[in-house]
Amino acid sequence: MDVDNIKSVELAFENGEAISIERKYIGWFYLGKFERIIRGFLYKSLRDSTFVDEVHIEINAEANANRVDTRNSEEQYPFERLNQWKDIARITLEYYDGTEESFPVNYDESKGEGRNAHQKNKTNSFGDLYIVIGDGVDIDEIFPDADINDGDRRKSVWNVPQKG
Repeated sequence: MDVDNIKSVELAFENGEAISIERKYIGWFYLGKFERIIRGFLYKSLRDSTFVDEVHIEINAEANANRVDTRNSEEQYPFERLNQWKDIARITLEYYDGTEESFPVNYDESKGEGRNAHQKNKTNSFGDLYIVIGDGVDIDEIFPDADINDGDRRKSVWNVPQKG
């Protein structure tokens, strides 16, 4: 995993749709508590998967500028799609060399209707989107309102030269 060469992050949804967010639009980013699982039938086939139990992502409002096609409805803005369903099922890191790494997330469908009970989203006063995925993870502890609505903090996050 060469994190310095991440080009974009794809957020894939439970229904197969996905939205790719360019690196320049991503502020704070955290993938943590990885778990490797090998499962299947030894005589037939095995699957080797690495799951990520906790995700934090800060996405600049400018990533929401263009509408995207969705399979089940008319075109929507990315943040509209992310907030409507809260069903991120997989995070894929896309690299400049064309390779990628994909991680299923901690997904709990107990709320029904294809929604992840572990996903929480919120937007700040500038229109930036904050997403946290994880069992028992409090979005307000990770992204406190006082911090994400602070204009000076926002400038320090988004005025840093970024690759890509």
